[in-house]
Amino acid sequence: MDLIEVKSTTKLKKEVHLPDIAFQAFVLAGAGIKVRKCFLAHINNEFVRHGAIDPQKFFTLEEVTAQVSVLSREFEEQLDAMQRIIGATAHPEIQIGPHCDDPYTCPLHERCWSFLPESNVFTLYRDGKNSFALLKQGIQHLEEIPADFALTDNQAIQRTASREFLRVTYGQVTAAECRRVRQHLEEYCGLDTMGMVQIAGALTKLTA
Repeated sequence: MDLIEVKSTTKLKKEVHLPDIAFQAFVLAGAGIKVRKCFLAHINNEFVRHGAIDPQKFFTLEEVTAQVSVLSREFEEQLDAMQRIIGATAHPEIQIGPHCDDPYTCPLHERCWSFLPESNVFTLYRDGKNSFALLKQGIQHLEEIPADFALTDNQAIQRTASREFLRVTYGQVTAAECRRVRQHLEEYCGLDTMGMVQIAGALTKLTA
């Protein structure tokens, strides 16, 4: 038989699709089913519909037999490790990192990342690499980011806004400083983070 994996993508993604197909081929072989060839069926992005959809034109078949054959042999070596993880009574002690969202977000993402405070370094505007670098240094809160740490203008506004929010919250702010914080808030508009909401709420309470 031929194994055809159908995906809604428009091209082969080797790091994602090949292991998927290879595992299926491995299982089929273990069940005594001989797989002749392996294919990925993905959408033809040049397809134009005229009347009824023609599946043979809508999909593009890409043969991946050779690549899958190599990966399938590797699965046998990984079985013991897989079984140990399945039978474990506790999750592996693995630090959070880019792998949590590569190639897809892990189902346990929320649980593993729950230790982070609300205004954490991962809310930095468009910056994942620096966020992990800060966490590696033991820095979790935005307001803890050192003054000499390189940030973009928008990120620096986030850090300042977070620090000012704490001072507003604990009453350590003057009317003049409140106006300055409001100015920061106006600059901060447009950033999709909880910082803007927190500052806005604090200023509302202070000026009510």
